[in-house]
Amino acid sequence: MTQWTFKNSGKKAWPKGVQCHQIGYEDITYKFIKVKIESDSCQLVRNCPTSKSLGIDDYQVDLYDEMTIQVEITMPQQPGEVKLRFRLQVDGEQAVMRFGEEVCLSLTTKHSLNL
Repeated sequence: MTQWTFKNSGKKAWPKGVQCHQIGYEDITYKFIKVKIESDSCQLVRNCPTSKSLGIDDYQVDLYDEMTIQVEITMPQQPGEVKLRFRLQVDGEQAVMRFGEEVCLSLTTKHSLNL
């Protein structure tokens, strides 16, 4: 399991419903496990309702808050390298708004995992 922490260092709160969206496609299994949002005044911790949803549709990430996402990744069966890329996004009424820096994760399997 790995985790990523994002800090809202922008100029305004992130809208409700922020998601972490995979960019491109790699044939690898991952699922979001838990999301935690911390601010000076409170802390929100939730289990993610589905493998690809953070489940914070009713919560906005305020300026200077931090959001940590726990992710479980299943390594590829065959030797080689895969790269996962993610970006934060909000689905708007007319368009998807992606924001922040890309999160890249490079995984290498050195030996076959076939049993």
